[in-house]
Parts: sequence; structure tokens; C-alpha cells
Amino acid sequence: MREQVDVVIIGAGQAGLAVSYHLTERGCGHVILEKERIGASWRKKWDSFHLVTPNWMLQLPGFPYAGTDPDGFLTRDEVTAYLERYAERFQPRIRTLPVTAVRMNPDARTYAVEASGTTILAKNVVVATGAFQKKKVPAIGARIDESIAQLHSSEYRNPHGLSPGSVLVIGAGQSGCHIAKELNESGRRVYLSVGGSGRQPRRYRGKDTMRWASELGMYDQPAGLLGSPAEKFASSPYVSGRNRGEDIHLRRFALDGITLLGRLRDIRGTTVKLRPDLLDSLAQADEFAEAFMDGIDHYISKSNLIVPEDDARMNDERLKRVALPIIEELDLAAAGITTIVWATGYAPDFEWIDLPVRDRDGYPVHDRGVANHPGLYFIGLAWLHKAKSPILYGVGEDAAYISSHIADRLSM
Repeated sequence: MREQVDVVIIGAGQAGLAVSYHLTERGCGHVILEKERIGASWRKKWDSFHLVTPNWMLQLPGFPYAGTDPDGFLTRDEVTAYLERYAERFQPRIRTLPVTAVRMNPDARTYAVEASGTTILAKNVVVATGAFQKKKVPAIGARIDESIAQLHSSEYRNPHGLSPGSVLVIGAGQSGCHIAKELNESGRRVYLSVGGSGRQPRRYRGKDTMRWASELGMYDQPAGLLGSPAEKFASSPYVSGRNRGEDIHLRRFALDGITLLGRLRDIRGTTVKLRPDLLDSLAQADEFAEAFMDGIDHYISKSNLIVPEDDARMNDERLKRVALPIIEELDLAAAGITTIVWATGYAPDFEWIDLPVRDRDGYPVHDRGVANHPGLYFIGLAWLHKAKSPILYGVGEDAAYISSHIADRLSM
């Protein structure tokens, strides 16, 4: 079965819906192909998940936040409800078809999108499958004793879903920190392997730090200013939207009973080897937080703003005095660890696109979402154009640009 349309959008998350909104406004015919449901990736988050971005940052095109709690934080189910309400506003054509391949047709002017036995011919294809596509688990996981359960953070739902016993969480980015904290609060003994993620204070000098970041123009930082392409894949600084927004401070985790560990070096059977770099990683996180606060202080001074002082730095200095043991070897069995949670992030997965569009890291080659093949586009990726490109606060700007590009092509 073969069909033909002007535009195929692959993915019905915030990126795909934002492009659909702009194409609808321009009168451009299109269809969204989604393998599951609207906002499928959000539905896979753990039960207690909250956005770390405040509600005022919900800025999908034509549907900015208009509620009574701009400084609150949506839960997982509230995010998906927000996306569903958004789609109801303009009724995009969505078909539940998993896309298995995209290739150029022999005419070199249209694309063949293969989806569940159906071939859709399209003049334009927008890949809106997001930044979280293929879970990343180190190969050394295969050397772990089979008595230890393993799961990726994307498979975690709540403490009750794990076997009884202690838990080792590997990776202290956003997901790893939240999961470790929740498990500890549930009464589990938790070990957390810490990497190089930065720490962002939740509030400083009277405001949520994301408001300060917006005022400082940090979300509008262009990708061209990155020091290297690898920086696109750096983990976000950790901060929490739980309990109406709270700090995540790993030294406080230690005071609360979580055992902090350095980076993973090796695992064999039930023996884990760790790097003695815990203090270095914590110092790196502190340096990030201090530089962030320095930037805010400078902005306040330069702008002659009258805002309250803050004791965040004093509290940080107190926490730096917490004594932390350096553990270089951990016996999982002796520690009672029955589960390992790999909070090790995701890797790009665009191998189903049968075109030479990927760089050596597997990341699409593009210019502001416009690929090197006419009519092929990407959206929702980290640093697609700016720092805010993949989030609800910024994806609409990229969607407007790409939709304009598509409309111009269709008018030729």
C-alpha cells in the first residue's frame, strides 16, 4: 500500500506537535506518524516524576501556560495531559504507525517512509523522535553476577517494583539523583556512583534559578558557541521539581544515609571496582553551582537590581565539611545489593534513516534542523539551534523555523 503526502512528521511528542501546529497555521497538509501515543516518552518516566522546569516555561506555540501556578512543576501525568490538550486545540492528523525506515526514492525528490507495511511518499520528512531514543548501558553489565537484577532508569517506576534489598544507582545526573533520593526515602539502602554532572541551585537571591537563567540569556545561547561537538551530549545539571522545587546536593545525600561512590571502573561477578575520584566530581559540581551564582550576582550588580541576599553559599560551605569515605571496591553481596539501576543516559538512534545523514557520533548533520538532504528535517535534539531547543520552553522556536522552510519548499 502506497500513499502520498506533502509532509510526514515522525513522532507525536512536543517537537512533532509544535511543527504540526505551525504547518496547520500555514495550511500545509501533513500527517504525524507515532508508534505509540502522544507524549509516549513522558509516559515512561517513573511514577513520582516532576518536570525540573517551572510551569511558566511551558511555551508550546499557541499554547503558553495560562494557569494559576506559574512557579509550580508538572508531574508526569500532567505533562502528558498538557500535550493532549495541546493537540485537541488544532486536531492534528495522527496515525499510530511505527516507522521502520526512511529512504530517498529513485526520483531523488521524494522520500519513502516505511511504516507497518505501508509506504508513504513524502516531499518533506520531519524527524521528531526526540533526544531520548536508545538507552545506554555499559557493556560491562554483562559481567555482573546473574543474581543481581539490572534495569535502566527508563524502566524504573517506583521502589516497590524492585526486589527487596539494597540498590546501586550508577550515574548521578537528573534521573540518577531523583531515583536514588526516592529509594533512600522509601527505606532502601542506596549506593550512588557519581560522575561529572553539575549542580544547579533551585533558588537564589529571591528567584528560581531558571528565571535568572532566562534573564541572563542562557537558554538562548547558540550551539555555535559550544567548545566542541561533544558538549551537545553533556548531562544537564541536577535540580529537582519535587515538593514545589528543591535543591539536590549530593553531600546532603550522604548525611541522609546514601553512600556516595566514585565513577565505575569495572565489575566482575559481585565485585565492583570504583575510581577514587568522588571528591573531584563533587568539587566539579560545586564549581558549576558557584559559577552559576557568580553570574547571577554580576547580573544583579550590573543591572542595579534590589534583591535579597542569600545564604546558599554559606550552607554549601558547611556541607563541604561533611566527611566522605573513598570506597574503591564494593562487594555487592556483602552490601546486600540486589539491584543495579543504570542511570547512564541515552544514545542517538537514527540508523533507520537509510541516508548518509549522521556524523561519527551517530548524530544528524544539520543546520538549524535542516539536513543536508533537501526536504529532510530534525527537531527536538539537544542544541539543535540553542540551549533551549529540546525543551518545552524552546522547541516552538525551532518548529517555526522548520515549518517556514517547509512552506517555502512547498510553494516552489
